Amino acid sequence: MLHSMVRELDLKAGYVDGEVIETIYFGGGTPSVLSIEDINYLLSAVFASYEVKEFPEITFEANPEDLKNRYLKQLREKTIINRLSI
Repeated sequence: MLHSMVRELDLKAGYVDGEVIETIYFGGGTPSVLSIEDINYLLSAVFASYEVKEFPEITFEANPEDLKNRYLKQLREKTIINRLSI
């Protein structure tokens, strides 16, 4: 599924017609089931296919019941996600 999402990102790159991406939002379901590696894979695909401003807001939606301290720490230390929506 992740490979299909990356392919879709690439196919839709022309849709924004060169506009700079200011925000990235992981939501609509349960993105917190993704591994840290999966999150970084998707983020690198966004940065590869689109022009993203230097310090974009990157929001990650999560169900509080799914969050563990270790996962939160990894989100903070191993990704560039800078906003959590609970």
